Amino acid sequence: MSPTIVGGAMLITIGAGLLIAAWWGRGAGLVAAGTFVALLVGTGLMLGGVPSNVGSSEWVPSSVAEASRHFDAGLGDGRLDLSELELEPGSTTTFTASVKAGELVVIVPPTARVEVRASSKVGDITLDQSVQSGVDVRVREVLPPEVRPEGEPATIVLDLRSGLGDIEVRRAA
Repeated sequence: MSPTIVGGAMLITIGAGLLIAAWWGRGAGLVAAGTFVALLVGTGLMLGGVPSNVGSSEWVPSSVAEASRHFDAGLGDGRLDLSELELEPGSTTTFTASVKAGELVVIVPPTARVEVRASSKVGDITLDQSVQSGVDVRVREVLPPEVRPEGEPATIVLDLRSGLGDIEVRRAA
């Protein structure tokens, strides 16, 4: 059962208790409890649910086969390092990553063409040196390779999401 549903059920119970307590004038404690639960439920809804991961996460995929995995930092910081990934010339690989609250950093190889599709409910999105901030920030941008590879450059497609926090995409040094 979803924590949001449990929180909603708790709010209904507290509300019913407040209605009954209103007849006897003893509902002050329930007001505090109701306010606390309402704030928790509201925060959970704003972030898209209660995060299952808490803390720092670092992912370094060793093969393109790991691209099908969703990289979710939850509540905290996530770092997706694609700098050592072996990409076939001309290939396209899609990675999906998200953070509910915190920071998500993606490091891409200098020889890859990178298509970024990123959104943040509240926070910054930084692509190389370009920063966009605010509420409901959405970015769709293509970053050309910094270093010309031999043959056709590989393409990395990044689908990135943030609830309350920042997203950064930068090239490996």
